[in-house]
Amino acid sequence: MYQAAGLKSLILNRVPAPIRAIATSPQMAGLRALTCGFGRVRDGEFKELCDSPHLNELRSLSANNNQLTIHAARALAERSGLPKLEELNLGGTNRIGPDGTLILVSSPNAAQLRRLNLWSNGIADYGVEAICNQKHLCNLKNLDLSSNELTNRAAIALAACEQLKTLETLSLRTNGISGDGAIALADSPHLANLRELNLTANRIGAKAMDRLRERFGRRLIIE
Repeated sequence: MYQAAGLKSLILNRVPAPIRAIATSPQMAGLRALTCGFGRVRDGEFKELCDSPHLNELRSLSANNNQLTIHAARALAERSGLPKLEELNLGGTNRIGPDGTLILVSSPNAAQLRRLNLWSNGIADYGVEAICNQKHLCNLKNLDLSSNELTNRAAIALAACEQLKTLETLSLRTNGISGDGAIALADSPHLANLRELNLTANRIGAKAMDRLRERFGRRLIIE
């Protein structure tokens, strides 16, 4: 892979990604963003990325729509590489689950994350509560928890989470949030910095909708 010298960004969507070659190549030393989505990346290959000694400059890793499980979450939590990782996208067909979410976010390695996408990972309310219970997650600016079968319990936990006051975007689309959860978000003292709150495809009634629009105005997205 000598042709890769000086490469800053690599996108390998919808193709079999040569994960081992990437993880073991010294020519990847300058890589800052890696996308290997819509492929067949499995937990073992993903762990090789997490432990690579050659990806020390990587800031953004997207492995969306693969076949990753709780073992990938553990690899991230215990990784020996990726010291500068700030953006992580595991959305789509991966299945990290609630326990995997807890393993991932409770690790000190998660403290540097600024963007976390766990869309459609089956994390449920328990996974959201795991996120909210981590005091070191105080640098997050973008959080996507769409399509995770969340209820008002998750929305209320997010609304009460002081360390998420840094959030600029929060996506909760396509979940089971209704009036009480929506009102909790509208009344939260910790979401003042939000530039975008996406609650599309939830069961929000008229009263809660009014409260949300009063609080967030055009920052609220409900399609």
